[in-house]
Amino acid sequence: MANAITSFGQLLIQHAAACARRLGHEVLYGDTDSLFVYPREPDPARALQLAERLRLDIGTAVAT
Repeated sequence: MANAITSFGQLLIQHAAACARRLGHEVLYGDTDSLFVYPREPDPARALQLAERLRLDIGTAVAT
C-alpha cells in the first residue's frame, strides 16, 4: 500500500511539473510531495500571487 501511495504521488508531481513547464515556468525540483518552480519575480508578494495562480492552473489540469 505504501509503495502505491508513493508511486501515485510521484506520478502527480510529474504531471504537475509537465503542466508548469507547458505554462512556461522553470521547474527546479520535484519529488513525492513537493514541486519547486522558479517564479522569475523579484517581488515576494507578486511571486506568491503567481504561485497561487499556478496552483489553481495545475489543479484544474490534474482534475481534467
